[in-house]
Amino acid sequence: MLREGDEFEDIRRAKTLDSAEALALQWRPEAILVAIDPPISTVHAARRLTAASPGSRVLAVCRGSLDAAVGQALTSELRQAGASGFLSSDISGVELRRALHEFVSGSSVFPPWSENRVTVNLTPLLSASQYSARNVLLTLRQTQVLSLVAEGLLNKEI
Repeated sequence: MLREGDEFEDIRRAKTLDSAEALALQWRPEAILVAIDPPISTVHAARRLTAASPGSRVLAVCRGSLDAAVGQALTSELRQAGASGFLSSDISGVELRRALHEFVSGSSVFPPWSENRVTVNLTPLLSASQYSARNVLLTLRQTQVLSLVAEGLLNKEI
């Protein structure tokens, strides 16, 4: 969606996370836009890129639309991973450009629904005895699946 010659300068592209990490180490960019599927892999990417280039701000873009509960949990994980912003790719090009301008100017960019209180953490698995329906937005199985995906497992491995 971004092209060389747009109002953004020094646009670099990477096809793999390893090459993105190498670019971040070499160029120490002001901002890094990350768009990786599946969404939970974006958390891993944000963690690696912020570690590789601590002064860079990471904006994660999740392809497709998300259920609000999953989006809230993903937003929480992205914040913990060091990301300064999160967008869903189902926004319009005009909205994306506006968000990018806000992001590059120093603002954090998160969807409005992400500001709701998040009570699910995707990283640790909850045992049945720790599960409390009144404090969790996802079922136990949903939390387990998301935790396994966050660890990098593929659907067929879960």
